[in-house]
Amino acid sequence: MQRYPIFDVASPLRDLVFYEVVDYNIKSNRDMEYGTPHHNTQAYPNHQLVYITPNDKEGKTYRFYYAANRDNQDDYNWQISDGSTLERTYIVPRSLYYGRSAAEATTSSIIPNEFTYPVVGTADIRFTKYSFVDDSVIRSDEQLDSIYVTVKRRFMENKEVDIVWSEEFDRYVKVTKEFIPASVNPEIPTFSAGEFIEIKQGNTFFDVKITSQIVDSTGEAQTLPYSKAVIPALKDFRFPSKLESVTLNYMWAYAASTGNTPSYSEEYYFNWKIVNARGGPYEAEITRHITADPIQITSAAENQVYAVPNTVRETIGVHYAWFNASTNGNNTSAVAREIEVPATIHSEININVNGVANTTAGRTYSFTTTLAETPGFDDFNTLITTANSKMVIGVETRKLPYNLYEVSVIRLKVSNIYL
Repeated sequence: MQRYPIFDVASPLRDLVFYEVVDYNIKSNRDMEYGTPHHNTQAYPNHQLVYITPNDKEGKTYRFYYAANRDNQDDYNWQISDGSTLERTYIVPRSLYYGRSAAEATTSSIIPNEFTYPVVGTADIRFTKYSFVDDSVIRSDEQLDSIYVTVKRRFMENKEVDIVWSEEFDRYVKVTKEFIPASVNPEIPTFSAGEFIEIKQGNTFFDVKITSQIVDSTGEAQTLPYSKAVIPALKDFRFPSKLESVTLNYMWAYAASTGNTPSYSEEYYFNWKIVNARGGPYEAEITRHITADPIQITSAAENQVYAVPNTVRETIGVHYAWFNASTNGNNTSAVAREIEVPATIHSEININVNGVANTTAGRTYSFTTTLAETPGFDDFNTLITTANSKMVIGVETRKLPYNLYEVSVIRLKVSNIYL
């Protein structure tokens, strides 16, 4: 019977699929195998038999499908979904697909015209904003399945960038995701100041490199260290009592008459003025610093915890003696005492004396006249009497992600802290 082709246009080019109706009673037709070249090599030099199916119910005639390897498929085999994914579909001879990259194909057995995939991240030849991600291989249509496979090649935008606000850092975090060639072994995340890089495993083709970076308002890497917004606060703090003055008050009495032994008596007491700090909690502010080197912040002079003077329990010594010797008899009086002042801080204090001068014969008298300044008091007193002065009472360091630290410095407002 006469054989004539019936065409099924597969592409805008000359890689055509067609079938011919043949007499199946002819033995040579029955013995024909898939892959047999078309008998008219002059008209169809590249076509081969790919599929056979009955043409009638009696099975006397069959359809022999012929196809050629497709050329220039990149010119027409694409589609774009949602603007995010480019997909190309290739009809490839099964014998030429081994699932290897171009690099792999050159390092092992070389197969002429092997259909290889590009390096992950390679831009598409037409839509260059999309880069190769992976291949998936499925069976072709029934007419082509004996010789060909269908390769669906996926391309996506190689970099996806999101910028989100971080309350913890008081800055933006830029998250960049990009496709990279798949690694055989999982990679350990890497850290640097303000940046974290991790590799998420994808499939046999690609992994996803995720870079998270602290950035400033322009999207550039944040310079370190930097300060976050100051937080107002109320803080309790125990301030020492302050000794302002000490006064020695004394009285004495002396009596003498003819024929009698003289009599003498003396008493004293101390009066001290102590001032306490006004009650808390006190106004404070917390400055917060983000840094890769917390010592850089904590060692700065302005961030040192202020050393409030320690209280001292001062003692005041008093001693006196009086005597009188006469033919009428002898009389004596003596006192030696040490008085403890409540624990306080103070400047140098000269003890005031309050009493009537005593010129009685036979009396000797002495007492502590000066209390030395409490170590550090003068500097402390200058601080608390200066307008708008502040005092560091605490420094706290907290570990953060991205190999960073937050150093919080607590400052108390101490102007006129003593009433």
